[in-house]
Amino acid sequence: MKKFLTLFLVVILLWLPNPVLAADESDESQKTRIAGALLTDVMDLVLARYAGEEKLSPELLYEAALRGLMGELDIYSEYLNPKQLHTLTQGFSGSMYGIGVTLQMENDMPAINHVLAESPALKADVRKGDLLIKVNGANVSGLDLEEILDLISDKDVVTLNLKRGDEDIEKTITKAQIKLQSVYAMSFETLLKSAEKNDNSAIHYIYISDFGEETAAEFKKVITDLRANGVKGIAIDLRGNTGGYADSVIEICNMIVPEGPIMYTINKNNSRMLINSKLTDRPFEEIIVLTDSGTASASEVLASALQDAKAATVVGNTTYGKGVIQSIFELPYGGGLKLTTEEYLRRSGEKINDIGVIPDISLEELIEEYDSLYNESDLPLEKAYALLRD
Repeated sequence: MKKFLTLFLVVILLWLPNPVLAADESDESQKTRIAGALLTDVMDLVLARYAGEEKLSPELLYEAALRGLMGELDIYSEYLNPKQLHTLTQGFSGSMYGIGVTLQMENDMPAINHVLAESPALKADVRKGDLLIKVNGANVSGLDLEEILDLISDKDVVTLNLKRGDEDIEKTITKAQIKLQSVYAMSFETLLKSAEKNDNSAIHYIYISDFGEETAAEFKKVITDLRANGVKGIAIDLRGNTGGYADSVIEICNMIVPEGPIMYTINKNNSRMLINSKLTDRPFEEIIVLTDSGTASASEVLASALQDAKAATVVGNTTYGKGVIQSIFELPYGGGLKLTTEEYLRRSGEKINDIGVIPDISLEELIEEYDSLYNESDLPLEKAYALLRD
């Protein structure tokens, strides 16, 4: 069998047009055209001779070729089919059409992880922790989360069979357009027991979940209201924020990062572009930024710019270290490419990629400082509160 396979491979290699590997071409576009012609020949061969169980089509092979091509680049570049592209862009659009839940696996069972505010699921009394048994009558046991989400997205009216404790529940939910919130402002006394008996009117907590189309507008409204109410110091929580649109975080930087560089971008040709903040009037006397290993990309732009400008103290864990920017290129036949097109450097000119933003006060230091509270409280938040109180 081994000899047969070897011989068969030789036949294939001789059958294919062979100018590609041997071509001495200086013109990159000509090389690309030759490679495209060769890929077409390979696809024709596979369609004509493949004897496996999977039913092949030119569309399937086209997508597979794109996935393979993008997979050779880096961990952030990828081909997105039309559904994946829609999901990605919808996630940052400020609104979504659906029932309004997120899922996670718990002991190999899909469970409701979060129910969005003002969503059809919330109005139907779907709750965090409910186990999902069926979607539209189909048992979801053994399916992965993407397959389950496909079932949910299939119809405008969705029937969920849920298990809540010992109770079996059925909910029929009609999808609707849901406004997605990405900026949340909360008082410290609602977050920490240690803050309950104090006057916290001059300080406040802000959580940013991602940087979408509406995030800058939401953030501007929040900080305008806080300033009008006499707030002097804020904690900005970026933990778990994996990023979003560059334009969105740059807008926010212009609201709170002092005048000077926000970041530098470097393209394929090593051309460097400076992006500046024009802020001359700092809105707050003190800012604390909370980070963890899930703080990535656009979040790292904000954290590093504030840190380098000495406009904030960063508390928590070193961030993820994603210092590259992806651009989305839509394809004429649907879907798109998420392609790494630039690297960015922090305000100081130093790299972030594969390094991250190192906090001024680490979690390890906080564990020593707050030994009596360890495992009982949110130590970075406790520290942010203490710094703002001081």
